[in-house]
Amino acid sequence: MKVGSTAKLFLFVLLACAAVVVVQGAAIRLVMERGFLGRSAESVQLDRFAELI
Repeated sequence: MKVGSTAKLFLFVLLACAAVVVVQGAAIRLVMERGFLGRSAESVQLDRFAELI
């Protein structure tokens, strides 16, 4: 059974989208596990500023 070029293109796009979803999910999980460094640094600065006042 031959697979047409339209089916091949569809499968390629489907696999590309699936790969993007997997990579994005892994990146979000990594960011969530490490915490938001920008926000934590900002909160430390605000705590130091609050101590000065």
